[in-house]
Amino acid sequence: MGAGAGAEVRPEARVSGQFSDWEVTEAMIRYGGGFVSALGELYRKGDEINRRKLVAAFPEYFDQYQDARYHVYRQHANEH
Repeated sequence: MGAGAGAEVRPEARVSGQFSDWEVTEAMIRYGGGFVSALGELYRKGDEINRRKLVAAFPEYFDQYQDARYHVYRQHANEH
């Protein structure tokens, strides 16, 4: 699922769906290890070009934490 060389990857296209990029990076920061947590913070601090680079370099983490954020949301919804 990674982007090929020269392929344009919009962060909104990868970090999208039901949750915003802020929500996905929040899950990365809260629940990820040291590297993933730092990656989430870097994404937030980066400009659009650097965000694209991060998503293209590490698509599996953005996908994983999109899924993780979904599960946290569902768990919270079921508790209330």
